[in-house]
Amino acid sequence: TFRRWLQGANASIYCCHFLASWSGRMWAFSMGLFLISVSPESLHLSATYGLCMGAAVLVFGAIIGDWVDKTARLKAATLSMILQNVLIAVCACVILTLIVLLSVLEDVQDWLRHLFYAIIISLSVCSRLMKEARIIIVERDWIVELCSKDEHHLAVMTSSFRRLDLVTKLLAPVVTGQIMTFAGLKIGCGFVAIWSLASLGIEYYLINRVYSIVPALKTGKSAVCYEANVLGVGRGDVGLSHTLVIHFDRLSAQHCRKYVSMFLSDRRSTVKTTTETVSNKSGGILMQMASSFIILYRGLRTYFSCVTKWPGLALACLYLTVLGFDDITVGYATMLGFSGSILGIMMGIGAGFGITGHFHIPLHCKETGSTQVFCLTLCIVSVWLPDSPFDLSTGNKIENDNGTFLRCSHGLHNITLEDFNTTSDAMTCVGRKSHGAAPDSNISVWVLLAGIVLARFGLWTADLTTVQLFLENVPPKQRGIVNGFQSSLNQLMDFLKYALVVIIPNAHQFGLLVFISYACICLGWIFMCVNAVKTAKRKK
Repeated sequence: TFRRWLQGANASIYCCHFLASWSGRMWAFSMGLFLISVSPESLHLSATYGLCMGAAVLVFGAIIGDWVDKTARLKAATLSMILQNVLIAVCACVILTLIVLLSVLEDVQDWLRHLFYAIIISLSVCSRLMKEARIIIVERDWIVELCSKDEHHLAVMTSSFRRLDLVTKLLAPVVTGQIMTFAGLKIGCGFVAIWSLASLGIEYYLINRVYSIVPALKTGKSAVCYEANVLGVGRGDVGLSHTLVIHFDRLSAQHCRKYVSMFLSDRRSTVKTTTETVSNKSGGILMQMASSFIILYRGLRTYFSCVTKWPGLALACLYLTVLGFDDITVGYATMLGFSGSILGIMMGIGAGFGITGHFHIPLHCKETGSTQVFCLTLCIVSVWLPDSPFDLSTGNKIENDNGTFLRCSHGLHNITLEDFNTTSDAMTCVGRKSHGAAPDSNISVWVLLAGIVLARFGLWTADLTTVQLFLENVPPKQRGIVNGFQSSLNQLMDFLKYALVVIIPNAHQFGLLVFISYACICLGWIFMCVNAVKTAKRKK
């Protein structure tokens, strides 16, 4: 009965996953608004944040996985959960403190401002690493034990997890955007902090309840482990790919292989089995920190000898673009007068278009990417529209207040942040004079966002097709190194994206980033066309 189901472990793990996913989506969207609110003059802070986040996952991802392997299940789950939520709450409080200082004081010294920036980024990076640990522990290990070797049950649970992810991706930005716009950033910061702590209490109870219900979780981790390199889709979703390690108890290698293959198929992953004990893992901490770069070096020859190199390169190109709903896009639109309410709704609509892409399988690989390229042409058009801030003339810089752009002379010092919406000075401190108080006249930004929203359909379709090609064409003995190389390549391209924004962070230079992003998308489409031609020749 339904009542018995609610009292079981499945309902508890579903609720825990939903709360964790909702908190993650809410925090990711909030950070885009927070960062641009405390540094409204450019996208430099947002880009630095993304750069540090990507570097941390790239360098410390393997160390986090190793810590998970060596720590007892309940201890690792509770510790990662507590640290993630507490760090988010503390970071929100630090941001709130900075916003209050900027609104009260006439001037904040640069050293103090940069100290706050460093604390905010450090707390966020640590929270992200704890999130990676929680994903490995709960979503990749616990539910396998929860299913008690029932293959059908395992397939149902993984599908349910995916549906919960999609629900939070649709709704969390919309709800968060309304709170930030109509309640204000101060209340928004407080809400995020309180939500994180309240969610922590519920998640802690649910995790302990699941642990007490499922006896298999109390047993030790077996020496047989399976490494899975997740291709990591949906740029702007999670952002980065990562390497996962799943352990099984009292199962033969044959059964483990079958369980992992089925379990990860829904996650669009591939599996490489190993039979080494956790205690005998080779390589020190420095080798673990450099693991992503080592994989890139060692896997270069194998990767390019595989027939999937062209779709793999196409997938990597999708990571080097600002044409997605990440911190950069949110920050740019906010600088030009768009509220969190509008951006949240647009993100939800974009997620809806992306979901429909999962139901569309191109008849031919050469079709993959064409929809995305066509839709993103709108982004190129937006750069040249009359009210676009794009202008590279020497006399038209953000520091000048007598040209096309308006300098934010007071920043956040003399405004009331509870009224932080489309009418506040902080939202329009960088932009054209014609922008005024409302974004209605920002046709260029509307066209840009429309192109990004429509392109989500093509993006998710291209991703699904690419992963399918990997699953079908990569030889079993090469799956580990090929997918490991692909994962590291995706991370590297995402890292380069943020590096570009650090170099050209101003609103009037954003058009250059649009051109570079569009060129990368077109290059990815060309790679897919090359793959289609070569595939046709092989079949002949």
